Amino acid sequence: GMPILEVDKSRHIIVCNLDEKPGYSGVENSLYSMENVTTIWGNASETVPIITRACN
Repeated sequence: GMPILEVDKSRHIIVCNLDEKPGYSGVENSLYSMENVTTIWGNASETVPIITRACN
């Protein structure tokens, strides 16, 4: 199976995803509603370069 990452225990979380729709399983992602989460919506080919430039 897929590994379980306990990211909910992090001080700050950045979620990069195309949209907030549930995936194949149909289960909503509870991370999206947490206060310490920053969500970046969009296609990774467009958003990752923006994030990379901001970090450099």
